[in-house]
Amino acid sequence: QLCRLREQQNLLDQLNVDLTYAVCLNLAIQHQANDNDNEALTIYTQIVKNKQYPFSGRFRVNMGNIYFKQEKWTAAIKMYRMALDQIPNNVQAIRFKIMRNIGHSFFKMHQFPDAIDSYENLLMHGAQHLDFMTGFNLMLCYYALGDKEKMKSGFLKLLNIEQVGLEDFDEEELELGDSPSAQKDPARTLAEGDDALREDIKRRQREAARFIVNAANLIAPVMEKTPVAGYDWVIDSLNHHGFPRIGSELEIAKASYFLRRKEFDQAITVLKKFERKEPSPMAC
Repeated sequence: QLCRLREQQNLLDQLNVDLTYAVCLNLAIQHQANDNDNEALTIYTQIVKNKQYPFSGRFRVNMGNIYFKQEKWTAAIKMYRMALDQIPNNVQAIRFKIMRNIGHSFFKMHQFPDAIDSYENLLMHGAQHLDFMTGFNLMLCYYALGDKEKMKSGFLKLLNIEQVGLEDFDEEELELGDSPSAQKDPARTLAEGDDALREDIKRRQREAARFIVNAANLIAPVMEKTPVAGYDWVIDSLNHHGFPRIGSELEIAKASYFLRRKEFDQAITVLKKFERKEPSPMAC
């Protein structure tokens, strides 16, 4: 409207391309934030087609995100790939995030081999760009294809994921923050230093634990010749990588397997291991 007004008033010499670019982009972002998807797509389309706007093709990522939210997976993949062509190779972090989104789109369409190809690109550079959700989705792809060896390697990669802020996390503090008394007494929480950042770290820690528990329960019964051997492998891997509490959760799952098969002596043997352990509720 501003451009048309300038044309009507013969003020085209005052047209500022950079300012118009910034205004249009901000308007599209605000439409997207307010779920006005069609309006946002219309403006994004105008931006990416205007060769006067620098790096405008990268905003196809935003268009892909809108299509992804609308469950238009094919259109989302198309936008992500077009955006990927606009991102230079030295901007690895952004490129890996786009590849991850392409993998998520293929995963939603149950095209697991294509999803695996996209996800495995994230394993480059020591898998530093792999997050827990992506790692778990990769595990599901391997599970769907029945690839037991890849399930093992994928599970170990899931256990080795490192995220900023989770390295020095104290499980004792997690129990305190999740306890009913801490939730009912905000003053106590503040007194013990639980700020918004710490709460976010706790939330991400619980989320990571949930992905690991679900992955472990999924693959343990099927990855070895017998379910018991599978549980043993998973439990050993969890303990070796510093997840003893989740290992205890899998011990209980193993005992439940014996109970379902009415192998009560085996179940009792497993459960007796907990007699000398203090109760430690799972944080997931």
